[in-house]
Amino acid sequence: MSSQVREGISWWPSTDSSIEPSGVVVVSVNYNTKRLVSMLLWSLYRFLGPELRSVVLVDNGSSDGSPEILQACARAGLCELILNSTNRYHGPGMSQALSHCASRSTGAHGDRPWFWLLDSDCVVARPDAATEPMSAAKAAGAALLGEAAWNRWHEEVRLRGYSLLMDPARAWRPEIGPFVEGGDPVGDFEQSCRRVQVPIATFHSRRADSSCI
Repeated sequence: MSSQVREGISWWPSTDSSIEPSGVVVVSVNYNTKRLVSMLLWSLYRFLGPELRSVVLVDNGSSDGSPEILQACARAGLCELILNSTNRYHGPGMSQALSHCASRSTGAHGDRPWFWLLDSDCVVARPDAATEPMSAAKAAGAALLGEAAWNRWHEEVRLRGYSLLMDPARAWRPEIGPFVEGGDPVGDFEQSCRRVQVPIATFHSRRADSSCI
């Protein structure tokens, strides 16, 4: 299924946040990474099991043939595709995808998946790539989980942006705000979460190659 650009932001509906999230929706933003995003999509279905609920991809006006490939994948039921006619940049594209997911959810009975935000040049290389971070987040009681690294621009430790696990009931809220354009959208979102005391934990998910998890 594909959809056009949605303006505005939809937040996760009110739900019982004491109920643990289950399963994962993978979210990614693509811009002219045709071969890499194709490999990401292939690897998700190659290695992940029943915990994978769906894949939501945003294409930011790519000109390398990405839209045509991703449209074919959407027609085959492999992803939900949001096509932008121009490059809205990574942060707003991520907010667009999460807003799309939130707009479809009723929050009934507390049912919600984890959101797994992956860069389009990531490749899943093992079956526990999703279950391990989900288990780590659950054990830590975290609503946001990622890999920590020193950010030399802000001179502090922040979460890396390539892979981020989020519980939408606790982290995709209007008081936190969306991912912003430019700068460090993931780091800024993390800081917004910290300001309202969203529980955050770290997890090292990479193996050998920086793009493999």
